[in-house]
Amino acid sequence: MTEEVSLVVAGSQPESEDGNNTVTTVGRYRKVGDYHFIKYHDQSLEGADANVLLRFSDGHFELSKSGDIGMHLLFEEGRTFNGEMTLPYGSFDVQVTTEKLELVISEDVIKIECLYDLSIDGNHVSRSKVSITAKARRG
Repeated sequence: MTEEVSLVVAGSQPESEDGNNTVTTVGRYRKVGDYHFIKYHDQSLEGADANVLLRFSDGHFELSKSGDIGMHLLFEEGRTFNGEMTLPYGSFDVQVTTEKLELVISEDVIKIECLYDLSIDGNHVSRSKVSITAKARRG
């Protein structure tokens, strides 16, 4: 995999018709030991800026955001993790329960697919899915 990657990040809430969001951008890839890292910049429709770090290895996926939006979420199939999300108007306790996590890592393409339940401040909010595809950029 090259250091510079084309990235498509698609988030959806299968229960909701308007809960889909796709970001297409360029990121930086790096592998350190058994872990793979992808960093990219995200600007939401509401104008919030965030630097995003994806960290993953076999059976393990982490998503961290810093900037106007701050959060750290951890995903492992069949497990539940607690975290915090900080937005310009306040902080919330979040909980993710991962139902399915698939990682496919090859020389030119990385694919991550994660299906999970999201709760905020103890209340179930949605069943969500994130799909990430990173492709090597050449020359």
